[in-house]
Amino acid sequence: MIAYVRCLLFTVFCLGLYCSNLANAQVKKGASAKSNTQKPTNDDTEACIRVLKDFAQAYSGISEHRNRDKVLAFFTPNLATEITTISIKGNVQNRSSDYRQFAQYLDGLINTRTLKILYSVDKILHTVVKGNFGVVVYETSYEILRDGESLIKGTEVNTANLIKTNNRWLISYYTIYDIATNMQRGSCQCEIFKGENNKYVTRTSYPSGTRYEVNMDNFTIEFNNKIGGRLIRVRDLFFVWKRTGNIVPLSMEGNQFKETGEELGVTDDDQEMLLIILRTVLFADSCLSVRKR
Repeated sequence: MIAYVRCLLFTVFCLGLYCSNLANAQVKKGASAKSNTQKPTNDDTEACIRVLKDFAQAYSGISEHRNRDKVLAFFTPNLATEITTISIKGNVQNRSSDYRQFAQYLDGLINTRTLKILYSVDKILHTVVKGNFGVVVYETSYEILRDGESLIKGTEVNTANLIKTNNRWLISYYTIYDIATNMQRGSCQCEIFKGENNKYVTRTSYPSGTRYEVNMDNFTIEFNNKIGGRLIRVRDLFFVWKRTGNIVPLSMEGNQFKETGEELGVTDDDQEMLLIILRTVLFADSCLSVRKR
């Protein structure tokens, strides 16, 4: 393998020397002899920046053109993305994505006809281009609207890694720091699926940053006489659903549950109980109301 690598490096060196001599031989008559073996890096730098601005324009217009390929055209098929979202309350969420998941997300935007995204590149912070590899650090601003009403505004600090293939620059890796600056809670939608042994799965659609997210939650309901009602468990949270229909959060102290004293709502219906917890706790930052689909 080492011998192969050495042979490959020697071949590249010879090819580069040949190209350099050929370029020098083509200098026009009467012009001073100057080296012209490389294309100015400014051209590639501007090309990388143009890719990001064109992507922003295509992404912002997806609610009009409804063509995901116009957005995906700026990415390599092996795209990888790391996203850090910081909510208005300072909560931090990290997640990863790939080309297939991004395509599915775009399909969701296209199918949500009341949603509109405004997205633009505001500032280029730093660029580096070396051969067929480029890195651009830049800021964007965004706003999500539903039926003309603003749901959330924010800024992103992004790092895009680009590669040049077939004389085209494409984004191959993305890191996004999404910082929400203003949020207006809106109406969210939820699908409820009932399983065995008093278990439920909810599928909630809600706005988050420049994306419209879908989150699955698993609820279990257990009868517990010690707490005076039914014990509700979801994520790492616990609630008591009292015989009177009152829903109250619980905290764990030692091996015992203790009521926090904050009543979330009153209902005698299983599914309505789930919607109350979703609206008042799990998606309180995003949802003014949660409607069952």
